Amino acid sequence: MDIFIFLMVLSVLVIVHEWGHFFTAKSLGVVVEKFSVGFGPKLFSRQHKGTEFLVSAIPLGGYVKMAGDDRHDCKGNPGEFYSHPLGHRALIVFMGPVVNFIFAFISLALIFSLGFPGASTHIMAVKEGGAAQGAGLVKGDKILAVNSRKVYGQGHLERILRERLPVPLQITAQRGDALIQLSMTPPRNMVENEFGEEEPIFDLGVEYIGNEVGWIGEGEPAQAAGLKEGDIIVDINGAVIHGWSDIQNNIRNSTEQRLPLTYVRNGERVTVPVSPRIEVFKNKDGQEETLRVIGVGPSQQIETYRFGIIDSLRNAWSELANIISLTLKTLGKVVTGSLSAKRAIGGPIRIFSVVSNAAAMGFLSLIYVMAVISASLALFNLFPVPVLDGGHIFLFLIEKIRGRPLPLKWEENLTKAGFTALMVLMAFVIYNDIVEVGLLKKISDLVTKIR
Repeated sequence: MDIFIFLMVLSVLVIVHEWGHFFTAKSLGVVVEKFSVGFGPKLFSRQHKGTEFLVSAIPLGGYVKMAGDDRHDCKGNPGEFYSHPLGHRALIVFMGPVVNFIFAFISLALIFSLGFPGASTHIMAVKEGGAAQGAGLVKGDKILAVNSRKVYGQGHLERILRERLPVPLQITAQRGDALIQLSMTPPRNMVENEFGEEEPIFDLGVEYIGNEVGWIGEGEPAQAAGLKEGDIIVDINGAVIHGWSDIQNNIRNSTEQRLPLTYVRNGERVTVPVSPRIEVFKNKDGQEETLRVIGVGPSQQIETYRFGIIDSLRNAWSELANIISLTLKTLGKVVTGSLSAKRAIGGPIRIFSVVSNAAAMGFLSLIYVMAVISASLALFNLFPVPVLDGGHIFLFLIEKIRGRPLPLKWEENLTKAGFTALMVLMAFVIYNDIVEVGLLKKISDLVTKIR
């Protein structure tokens, strides 16, 4: 079933992309000979209005074959690609990525109108002496808006608080059945973002994640100590726990081999000794660091945020802009070497894993993942690498500047180089996927057992 869903998702995104080329070409009078979903040997096809629509054996892409789209073969007939003006050709190529962006935007707008799944902004703890306490926010309040901007989960709220907002901040919150308006001027503290970089954020002085255990890792110290999902951790090594960050900080900063941990289960307080495990990881500079963990994760409430048409469109645009920004920033860091390509770039195996997990979470989660992949596919295709759409546009730009195309031999060599680079990248991401999911180790263990 997971494979079927994965192939369906991939096919939809390929059809969307190639339809952009197909529709534009047909609209401008270019004859489209083939519209293929997949590469390689043809599985089956059907002729319709002069175009052969086919499904091919390798479902990792697709293509549109237009009459005269090879300079060798173009005879100058009006229906051929290279017979058309430069602007027509550039538009036909450009519209593939554009339609991917449009698909992502429409998908996100649909999600916001039906219900965007986001981590709840219910306040689980108010920090002593923080801005929220001074303004009158209390545990149980739910933040709905900042400076009249509605929020749709913790991630969106944090993005807003990273902006340079006019102060004092006007906070709209829900308390029971009532809406309350509060004013506060929180400090801007430095926190790490997704890339390990420090950036300023308004610190409201609240916790959105409580102290209830949501999951326990198999074989981890917490499991050995007898903790279970649903337990509420209230004390670690004599320090009272209010929210999940208290749990993390007390374990990370501890030095004792065994820590007394108190939790509440069914109204009963139980104290057990727990021995943190030392985890070694590489920081953003590639240096090894250690971290003390007990192998637990928080219970987090996911809520559905629904909006009207205008707000859905506005939020879809904001979310799409954020996806594009994060993707470009990630790729930029890979190019400059400040972020490992192994960490940042995923291939078909990891995409399969993401799609499978999203499908398990529900239809809207799957649509969200499709929107993210569609936007990423559009960006990737716009890279100025021959073979990709961006490469064709780059060659058209050179043609515009020179007043004539590059010599055919040069263009052929650039196309071969681009194709080779693409194959090397493909091999890298597939190998990286195999390593990341531990497939090589599983194969090695299997071979060892057979021997």
